[in-house]
Order: sequence, then C-alpha cells, then structure tokens
Amino acid sequence: MDYAGLVTQMDYSIGKLVSHLKTKGLYDDTLIWFTSDNGGWIGQGGDNYPYKGGKIGLYEGGVKAVNFIHYSKYKPKICNQVSHAVDIMPTIISLAKGASIETDGLDVSQYLTSNSTTSR
Repeated sequence: MDYAGLVTQMDYSIGKLVSHLKTKGLYDDTLIWFTSDNGGWIGQGGDNYPYKGGKIGLYEGGVKAVNFIHYSKYKPKICNQVSHAVDIMPTIISLAKGASIETDGLDVSQYLTSNSTTSR
C-alpha cells in the first residue's frame, strides 16, 4: 500500500509541475527526464521482467532501469538503446547547444532525436 501512495503522490506532483510550466509558458521548451537508480524492488511493486533480480542486486533486473523522456518537440517513440545515468549531463548539454565538457558519460541525444542505434 505504501508503494501505491508514493506513486499517487509522484503523479500528483508531476501534474502540478507540468501545469506550472504550461502556465508560465515554459512547457514547450522544457525537457522532462525521469529515471531510476536501479531496477525495481521485488516484493514492493517492482517488476523487472524479463530480467532476473531486483534493486541492490547485480543481475540485470537490479541494474537496468527505464528512462522516460518528454520534450514536446520530439515525436513519441520507444528507444531500446543502452545508456547510463552518467549520460544524462552530456546529453542535456548537447541538446541545449552548450559547450561539451570532459565526462565519463556519452551524449546520447542522437537516439532521442533519430532512429540511430549503437553497439554499446
């Protein structure tokens, strides 16, 4: 039941944020990116199928997590490319046309804006 409450509160808060961005005229120029630190908690509502394991484990179900990225200028799509949390900063810098910096992450913006793939 706690999990349902957390999800409900998150949904409510995201709705308020999106509403505020729209009210201020910022929604169309805002990229919203959600991710997780690891896979879901088994027994707490998490489902990592088809992967084995869960949060804090070393199997794929414990280390893989989905991302949800919304930007009104992108057409909706499902992207199955592999990325890592360290890729978020260089990707956002690239999308904002900022100067690249030295980082362990990779710019994965091309996977968000086209149908390109990687062997990563």
